[in-house]
Amino acid sequence: MLTSFDYYEQAEKLVPLLKNPFLFEQELDIIKEIVDHADVIKEWDTGCPFCGEKKSSIFFKKWDVPYYRCPQCFSIYARIDGGELEKYKKNESLKALRLDQEYQSDTGSRRVALWNDLLDWYRFRCFRYLGRNQDLRVLDFGTRYLELIRLLADSGLAGRYELRNSILEIDFGEKVEQADVILCMDYIQQESDPLKFLQEICKSLKEDGLLFFSTRMGSGIDVLALKEKNKSIFPYEFNLLPTPQGLYILLEKAGFEILELTTPGTLDVSYLHEQADFLEHENAFLHYFLKNARAVDLADFQRFLQKSGMSSYAQLVARKVK
Repeated sequence: MLTSFDYYEQAEKLVPLLKNPFLFEQELDIIKEIVDHADVIKEWDTGCPFCGEKKSSIFFKKWDVPYYRCPQCFSIYARIDGGELEKYKKNESLKALRLDQEYQSDTGSRRVALWNDLLDWYRFRCFRYLGRNQDLRVLDFGTRYLELIRLLADSGLAGRYELRNSILEIDFGEKVEQADVILCMDYIQQESDPLKFLQEICKSLKEDGLLFFSTRMGSGIDVLALKEKNKSIFPYEFNLLPTPQGLYILLEKAGFEILELTTPGTLDVSYLHEQADFLEHENAFLHYFLKNARAVDLADFQRFLQKSGMSSYAQLVARKVK
C-alpha cells in the first residue's frame, strides 16, 4: 500500500491569494453565528466515531464547542447534534454566499491548478486499479464548485455522472448505481455518523469499485500544535479530524480496503508560521524553529511532514471488498 509520495513544493503557485479576502471573513462570520445559536449536546454516549472507544477527553474548545481526542486511535472529533448539523448544511445565508458568482469565481481561479492535479490523480489511480480511466460511472458527494465539475466533465473520466448532497442541486438527468468510482472529497468531516454514511455509499459502488476520499487530519502538526487557534479549523465545517489509525478502522468496518493513504498537504508549515507567536508558551521548540528557520529549512520540514504522513490533509483511495 502506498503511504507517501514525492514531495512537490508548489503551495504558493497552487493556492494564490484571495482576490476578495472579505468573502472568507463573511463566510466565517455566518458560520460562527450559526454555531452561537445552535443547541449544544450535553450527553454523548456513542464514543469515538472512528473506532468506537467510549473514553475521551476534551482536547480543545473552539467557539465553545468541545473537540475530544480519542485515547485509542487518537482521532479528534466535535460532539455536534445531528439535527443541528443538517440545519447548518441547509442554512440559506451560507448557501447563498457560496453560490454567489464572485465566491465561485474567486474559488475557481485560486484552485484550478490544484483541481487539475486532482483530476490527474483520479485518472492515474483509476487506470492503476480499474485498468481504465475513461467513460466511468462516477458518483460525486458534496462537490460545491462549478468549475471543478466543469473540469471533471471535460476530463473524459465520467461517462455517467451524478452529484449528490451538494448545494449546487444540479440534476444531470441520470442516476448512477453500482458506480465504478465514488468521489467524497472534503465532505465526510461534516457527517455526524461517518460509519453509517460510508456503509450507505458502499451500497452504490460496484464490487472492486474505488472510493476517492480526502479530509483534514487530527494527526496533522498544525491541528495538534495550534488547537483552537488554528484559523482553518472550525466547528460544523470540520467536525471529524481522523488519524490514519482511525481511518483504517472506519473504512474496514464500512466494507472498504485502503489501497493508498497519503498526506500531500503543502500548507502545514505556513499555518504554523502565521501563528508562531501563539506557540511561544505552548511549544517552545516549534516557536524557536519557526522564528529562526531559513526558507529552505521550512521547506524541508514540510517535506518531512508529507513523507511521514503527518500533514493535516490526507487523500485516500479505497476499494470495495467482496
